[in-house]
Amino acid sequence: MINMEKVTSINLGKYSDKTISHVSIVYDGGRSGSVFLQSLLDGHSQIITFPSTLLIGGLTGIHFDNFFHKNIDSSPKQIAINFTKDYKTAFDSNYDSTATRLNKLGNKQNERIEVNENLFIDSFIEYFKDEVEKSYSNIFNIAHLAWAYAQGRSLEKDIKIVHALHTPEDKMKMYCKNFPNSQHLVCVRDPIVSHNSRFIHHIKRHKLNNENSDFFQSIENLNYPFNMTKDLLFAFKTIERYTNFPNVRAVRNEDLHCNPERTIRNLCKFLKIEFEPKLLESTFFGLKHWGDDTIEPRNGFSKNFNAEFKISSSSFNMNDVSLIEDLIESRIFHFGYRRLTLKKSVSKKRINRITEWEKISLISILGPKSFIANLAINSRFLGSIFHRVFILLMCIGAKRTTAKILIIWVKYVNLRTKLMKSYVTENLNKPELKFELI
Repeated sequence: MINMEKVTSINLGKYSDKTISHVSIVYDGGRSGSVFLQSLLDGHSQIITFPSTLLIGGLTGIHFDNFFHKNIDSSPKQIAINFTKDYKTAFDSNYDSTATRLNKLGNKQNERIEVNENLFIDSFIEYFKDEVEKSYSNIFNIAHLAWAYAQGRSLEKDIKIVHALHTPEDKMKMYCKNFPNSQHLVCVRDPIVSHNSRFIHHIKRHKLNNENSDFFQSIENLNYPFNMTKDLLFAFKTIERYTNFPNVRAVRNEDLHCNPERTIRNLCKFLKIEFEPKLLESTFFGLKHWGDDTIEPRNGFSKNFNAEFKISSSSFNMNDVSLIEDLIESRIFHFGYRRLTLKKSVSKKRINRITEWEKISLISILGPKSFIANLAINSRFLGSIFHRVFILLMCIGAKRTTAKILIIWVKYVNLRTKLMKSYVTENLNKPELKFELI
């Protein structure tokens, strides 16, 4: 049963007989269809949702938590004005800050979001006229209500605000603290496929913004394999830390594409909303949505979504996949996926081995013919302690820039191995919780 949060501190005006409840969408640490799921919920008559990743900053914007802290001492009028400036995309998506084609909506990809800013500001101020507290939850709720009002929407039933928390990180804390009864939808996908897709996504994203450079030619991106591993391993631990476990359900991306209506109907039961045909349409602002700009434009469900995944044509090698599958085997089986490799014991030697992406990150920046890069990678077989010392010795005779790169690279290699070891230890003591499927 949903714990509906009756809004008593806000003068809801035309919505005064309504209740507001909250739903968040989070992904599993890879690319698992969180924006797609949000686009399906967009068209429901009870739901208000700012499109895509807009409220968490998108690609070039501001996270709502930061917006709140920046504006807490401002007047309601100034908060509303600042909202229209910081979230310009919500009022004119020609200024798309999310890189998810919000400026190319509709059947012909030539429509956009258009909402009257003055109506939003007037409505926002009206909600605060009775000296309503300028709290996180009130500003969050009122921003959604004022935006719906400015669109001329008629919300006939109780309101559900769907928020794309999207990333399983500590930024979840404020939202979850302020909306403890929120329901949470965790988008899951075959972990190897999801992880591989995220690697490809960020490399394509970099290429779109930096045509003349490769992703790993930047020293700042040497930490990327480590960060990706952290998200893959600890996403579920993070979600568990901040959410109310009985209020969490997993939604398999494969089920959405291969059995859409059945999956959406199950989702409706969990959210306690009526099924509506609009839930089978991928839209934002009621207009067809075509995905993010790192893929070919695509709307709706994919019939070939479950195409066979081949390690040989992915961004991983067999050893990487085998280790990941051994680390998260229980998660793979719990959500109904199968292994691509045979089970092995997780040994210190296997964890210490250089991964494919760690090789790529160093070779990309030093060059494929770099003797130092290949020596740094291949000397790892002598052990992590020797490797660290060996890298330092190589740095003595190397150029300053090369030495800096080697030191940063080996630091993140060692952090990644430490992370994997801590994950093994932590799960022996307290296995990660597994959320029920929709």
